Amino acid sequence: MNFGFVFGQKLILKVSAKDSTNTVLINTIHYQKVHFSKISLDASLDSIHEKLERKGFLNVSLDTLIKKDTVYFATFNLKNRNKTIRIYYAKKDVAKKTIYKIVPHAKVEDGYFEVPLENLSEILDAFVTVFEAQGNSFTQVSLQKIQVEKRLINAQLMIKKSRVRKIDKVVINGYKEFPKTFLRNFLHLQPTTLFSRKKLNESSKLIAFLPFVTEMKPPEVLFTKDSTILYLYLKKKISNKFDGLVGFTSKENGNGILFNGYLDLALHNIFDGGESFSIYWKNNGNDRQVFDLNLKVPYIFNARFSPSVELNIYKQDSSFISTKTKLNVPYIVNERLSLGISLQSENSTNLLTSNGDNINDFKTSFYGINYAYQIFNNNVLFPTKFSVFGEFLSGKKKNTGNTTNQTKLYLKTIYLWYVSPRSHLYLQNETSTLLSDNILVNELFRIGGVNSIRGFNEESIFASTYSYFNIEYRYNTNTSSYLYSITDVGYIDNETIQQSSQIYSLGLGYAFTTKLGVLNLSYAIGNFSSRPFDINNSRFHVKIVSFF
Repeated sequence: MNFGFVFGQKLILKVSAKDSTNTVLINTIHYQKVHFSKISLDASLDSIHEKLERKGFLNVSLDTLIKKDTVYFATFNLKNRNKTIRIYYAKKDVAKKTIYKIVPHAKVEDGYFEVPLENLSEILDAFVTVFEAQGNSFTQVSLQKIQVEKRLINAQLMIKKSRVRKIDKVVINGYKEFPKTFLRNFLHLQPTTLFSRKKLNESSKLIAFLPFVTEMKPPEVLFTKDSTILYLYLKKKISNKFDGLVGFTSKENGNGILFNGYLDLALHNIFDGGESFSIYWKNNGNDRQVFDLNLKVPYIFNARFSPSVELNIYKQDSSFISTKTKLNVPYIVNERLSLGISLQSENSTNLLTSNGDNINDFKTSFYGINYAYQIFNNNVLFPTKFSVFGEFLSGKKKNTGNTTNQTKLYLKTIYLWYVSPRSHLYLQNETSTLLSDNILVNELFRIGGVNSIRGFNEESIFASTYSYFNIEYRYNTNTSSYLYSITDVGYIDNETIQQSSQIYSLGLGYAFTTKLGVLNLSYAIGNFSSRPFDINNSRFHVKIVSFF
């Protein structure tokens, strides 16, 4: 009975220094103050003793331990403090420049270096990390011949290098059809790759960036006398996407309702090559139709080039039809950054019986460069933390026997700013301009709608230059849904009619996940700065993203 009472009793530990001038230093040490057994309390005292030794009090001792009821008062005698350790090293074991790299602010001489004693543990770990990165995975680093002289400690650095380990084979369990091109070019794993724990952790983090695969458990390694075999445990993940939108508003004459919508189908990795194929169709309800086709093949010929081909067909009621093709060949520098070249051509046909309204036949050809950088977020609702895509195109336009030099600039940036565990601020900017003489209506940019400036009909705004911001304050109601505000502001310029304007929209939205995917509801009122505010310009949109 007595044993059960003592074990369940709450014990309080209070620590101080024999020399009151060191009590402040004692208080900086974190330790467990409340215990439910004497064994736990003793373990905490041992931990404090070890932490004081690391701070340079090598001769520290527990001076007294006094018990008053359930409170234990521990007093440590810190004695002299050694702040610096001089470590001697053999040049055959480690180069001087390597020591500079590990301890850049230390005093480094030929044959020895001096560092603060309290940083010793981290510095020795850093030596191990350096050798591990070189493939010496089981290198042992220790100090020997330790001598204490007044306030300086002398020691000999002993390095026992292991043989260099290289990954001889990668075995994939689970998703055995995982594309081998991603092993070399994305995960950077291939025969002769130096093995290290850091490489193992990096591979695990990179797998999380891939939309078509998930990791079942962390990688494992089998070491034999002559080989190193890496095991990855992967599972194929559903990454195909269906995105649909239905919107409606009253007709201009006030009779009836006008429907608009689009279909976005994206297929990923259906042939186990990491490829993506998408079809996009849109009808904005005013005889405007868009058809997009996109194909991307990553790491073609097992190289870091991932070409994509795009086809875009746009029809403006009975005015014109334009067909655009584009080839983009990015070089994948790493999982976040790519640099590429672009080739683009467009053919537009005037469907009117005359050349009025500044619409005419034309052909264009462009070439240029692009830049992309993206940081992913492992969240279905907020998949992107930061991204930027920029493109510069230069080319020529031919129409009615004339040739005109043209330049296109495009920039899109997204940033998700963390405010609190439940709050985020989403910022997006898209800017584009066409620099040219004699711009035609059928070569203008077309913006507006749920994926650009909300509160307007889809692609109802024509511009030769535009820039707009989407600003959303997002509040997570739970882990699978969020409320958000809509504040869109922008600037447009249309050279064909020599007119510029500011545009804006305000609204609210709610997005949540379902068994099928993500459902996004939004209501926004859009307007031009040159026009009076009209609540009838509001738009209600339902956006559905389904994964299958």
